[in-house]
This record gives sequence, structure tokens and C-alpha cells, in this order.
Amino acid sequence: MSITWTNCSEKMPDDDESVLLACDDGEVQVGFLDAGTWRYQDAMPLELHGVSVTHWAHLPAHPDD
Repeated sequence: MSITWTNCSEKMPDDDESVLLACDDGEVQVGFLDAGTWRYQDAMPLELHGVSVTHWAHLPAHPDD
């Protein structure tokens, strides 16, 4: 399975949907969008750490699916 990254300038995920985040610091995280604010999975805003999201991707399905 390959990951298909979506540029944030082209499309955003639905609010509260957990997705993979490609950040401008080179890290990949799991997080979600909350009314225009990117948040880590623990709900901490990424911007508090000076991190911006450049791309996002859907999480893969569970292996039992």
C-alpha cells in the first residue's frame, strides 16, 4: 500500500478525522483538523510548537478490514 499525500493548499480533510500529517519540520505525525487548527492526536495545537502542516494523508485501514 502506498500513501497518497494531499497538499493542504489543494484540499483539507474533514474536521475531527484522524489523518497523517507531513510537517514543515520533516516529521510525520497523526493528528486532526479542528475548525482550521491542526492538532496532535492529544489535541495540542501544532502551532504552539511552531510547526506547520504542508500535506496530509488518510490513515490506512485496519488489517482486519
